[in-house]
Amino acid sequence: MIKTKLLLILFLFIPYMLFSNTAVIDSLKNQLNIVEGKEKVEVLNELAKAYFYESPQKTIEYGNQALNLSQKLDYVEGEAQALKIIGGGYYYLSNYEKALECYQNSIEILEEIGDEQKNASTYNSIGIIYDELADFNKALKYYLMSLKINEKIGYKKGIAISLNNIGLIYWNLSNYDKTLEYYQKSLKIFEELENKRHIAHLLNNIGIVYKSLNDQDKALDYYLRSLKIKEQLGDKKGIANSLGNIGIIYKNLKNYDESLKYYLKALEMTEEIDDKWGTANTLNNIGNLYVKQQKYDKAFLYLEKGLKLAKEIKAKSNINNSYFFFSELFSDKKDYKKALEYFKLYSAVKDSIFNEESSVKIAETQTKYETEKKEKENELLKKDLEISSLQKLRLLLLLLGSILILAVVMIFFILRVRVNHRLRIINKDLAISKENTEQIRKQLALINTMLRHDLANNFIVIKTALQLYNEEKDEKLLKEADIKCDNGLELINSMRELEFSSRAETSLKSIDLRHVVDKLSKEFSGMNIQLNGNCKVRADEAFESVIHNIIENAKLHGKAKNITITFEEFSYFTEIKIHNDGTEIPADIHERIFEKQFSHGEAGHTGIGLFLVIQNINRYGGSIYVEDTDKPGVTFVINLKKA
Repeated sequence: MIKTKLLLILFLFIPYMLFSNTAVIDSLKNQLNIVEGKEKVEVLNELAKAYFYESPQKTIEYGNQALNLSQKLDYVEGEAQALKIIGGGYYYLSNYEKALECYQNSIEILEEIGDEQKNASTYNSIGIIYDELADFNKALKYYLMSLKINEKIGYKKGIAISLNNIGLIYWNLSNYDKTLEYYQKSLKIFEELENKRHIAHLLNNIGIVYKSLNDQDKALDYYLRSLKIKEQLGDKKGIANSLGNIGIIYKNLKNYDESLKYYLKALEMTEEIDDKWGTANTLNNIGNLYVKQQKYDKAFLYLEKGLKLAKEIKAKSNINNSYFFFSELFSDKKDYKKALEYFKLYSAVKDSIFNEESSVKIAETQTKYETEKKEKENELLKKDLEISSLQKLRLLLLLLGSILILAVVMIFFILRVRVNHRLRIINKDLAISKENTEQIRKQLALINTMLRHDLANNFIVIKTALQLYNEEKDEKLLKEADIKCDNGLELINSMRELEFSSRAETSLKSIDLRHVVDKLSKEFSGMNIQLNGNCKVRADEAFESVIHNIIENAKLHGKAKNITITFEEFSYFTEIKIHNDGTEIPADIHERIFEKQFSHGEAGHTGIGLFLVIQNINRYGGSIYVEDTDKPGVTFVINLKKA
């Protein structure tokens, strides 16, 4: 499954892309000579969009002309659109940093003028970039923001786009049933809208899922249907995508000549449109194909080029792909030491993307390497023994000695096969056990950290309350200490339940937000905590700790007095906003506050609270971020699956 997953060419949904051909471009160029002012800005933007599939450099060139003219005319709508188009051009060139900068600048203007539809599509484009950078938490955050707006304004095309890209998140998590569910919902909407371009993209993506499920015939059928539509539309990037995916199917079917033909067509097209991500991906696929054909020199050249380009654009998934294929290359060449080195590099990059261990494969490769060394040593020893025996044996005993040696070798071989088979079973069981143990260790480490952090905070409050009581004899202080004691005991019980549930591998369950808030309101009696209505989300016992840490953070760090919790339910998820009236968090550290041991301001403590928050939210398959807003105070936004 690993290799299949790495072969995906991520598909792009940028809603503002239009069908482009020579006649359209020539017509727009002719219009440039006869229009002025805002009308000229519109023509420049349309011309920039028309070049998306043929020349991203020209997209950026004409987009910048539109941007400069818009700024001179103080035409903010044209400026926002130009920035968005330029961002798309940089995306095609795999310059993700510049693309994100343009998209963010466009969003600032779109929010000012209240253009929700374009704002939603720009959020979606940002999500796509983070998807390609393998930052799935951020990608999901922006996809959900886009879906929220599109559902609010009833924009069907935007809803379908968001559903597709959320499906892509599930694909990255290897949850193929959920992936197909979201893709089919998206496809149904696009078929109702008769949108051929996006139908083609969905057919391609569904084909990828069936490839992951090893149903090659279904995958090929969807790819060919997708390719036919893309050729009708002249979508060069999409055509290259489909060609590459068809090449993968033929490789899986061991039709290597046909596979190479499609790969080379895809490579020619990605280089023509300067699609660096697609080029790196195709180079890797060609390299892997040559490994299958045992053409190792050619394989090395293509994989080396693919890795170099992937590193230039910082595309983790392509880098990961390269390392994996290099490991296969050296494994086929029986150079298990090199194979192990590259698999460790692959594992390190994979861990940075998914935070999962790859100990089973490493152990297997390590065993191959060690076995090869032992076999060479045994072979040398065996030859020495044979030479010694031949020198001592007499001609008359040659036949008898040969029979005896053959019998010994056969017995040794049979015993060795049995022992090796048993060792493989033991190694596999140990590797699985090690992986399960590591997962439990991580879960217990998280629980232990939560206990130490939250209990420590309770003990500090209890100690302070008792000290003040000795001085002031205020009964309220004893009550506060008593509440903290109860909270600590409840926390221990909750974490015990969480530990049991993790060991039993139970799924998430329905958690009542009102119940959680009511419990915490008693603990934070000095604060005004308000929740209007109620909702249920998919989480576990640790969700109470999540809300607790956010409120406590507002109290200790922001000196907040009032907490307002609101929520909005959408078709597939619930958005919870927790606003406090405390000190604002600087925009430049909005993302860093979730890092382990990061603290800010004089009231900074261990910096572990919000780290625990994002760890748990990630476990639930949701996202959390600090909302950028002019409203005084701080607003945390949590997106979770509906219960």
